Amino acid sequence: MKSMAILMAFVFVLLAGCSNQNTNPIIGTWQLVDGKVLTSDTTFTYPGNSNGNHWKIITKSHFATIYQDTTSNTILSTGFNGGTYTYIDGIYTEKFTHSSISNRQLGTSLYFKANVDGDKLILSPCLKDGTEKATGNFEEYKRLD
Repeated sequence: MKSMAILMAFVFVLLAGCSNQNTNPIIGTWQLVDGKVLTSDTTFTYPGNSNGNHWKIITKSHFATIYQDTTSNTILSTGFNGGTYTYIDGIYTEKFTHSSISNRQLGTSLYFKANVDGDKLILSPCLKDGTEKATGNFEEYKRLD
């Protein structure tokens, strides 16, 4: 009887570990449906709207973005970024390890409040501690996978 209890405890621990393998809701391939950068005096929209496509690919430990200009059907030379990320308590932090936009971006981080609602990923800028910001990148994606 004692060995049966030990076996059942082992099976329980094994199954509990298996059920937590992919609890990160932001992992996937996402296509931007609405993207804008707000500054104190201007608003800039970017691919994902009428002038192009923008995809974000998030794995267990890395992210990458690709931008395509649909007016010329070309991938933009400034359209590749990526690096590592963390997702803790609803705060999604991107740390850039490569960028075709600017070397100034390398080693920097962007902080977002991340909300997954069905097949939508909504990112809004925040500070490192999660305090919301009125300026920065605001992005809404739809899940492709």
